[in-house]
Amino acid sequence: MMKNPGKIGSVLIFLIGLTLFSCEADEEARPFAEKFFSKVIAKKYGEAAKMIDPQSKLYPKRFEIVRKLKTDKRLGTLQSTGSKGMIEAHASTTIANFSFTTVDFGIKLNYDSTSTMINIQVIDRGKGFRINKIYR
Repeated sequence: MMKNPGKIGSVLIFLIGLTLFSCEADEEARPFAEKFFSKVIAKKYGEAAKMIDPQSKLYPKRFEIVRKLKTDKRLGTLQSTGSKGMIEAHASTTIANFSFTTVDFGIKLNYDSTSTMINIQVIDRGKGFRINKIYR
């Protein structure tokens, strides 16, 4: 006989709710990431820079970062993103202390003569998604 079946049920309900919340966060974060790279490609650097989280380590150099994404000395000029739409691969969603949500994506960027993969993390601290990290 099981001890505390109510606890097990509560844990299962919590995990199911957490999974549903994660899926919803992914669906909301994807268009935000697509919009960010669309602005970079269109050379709307100021608008793209506004999409970076003020609490991110990227924030102090946000204008420089978005310009470097558009034109890379080794790769050339960014022409488009992944062939199957913007987001090529989705990594994971993490919820920490119920105070913020992060979603990580792997994104294929197509430059003049080659393509490269980068990773991007978007964060929602309760006021909508913002770019938190961009890394290779």
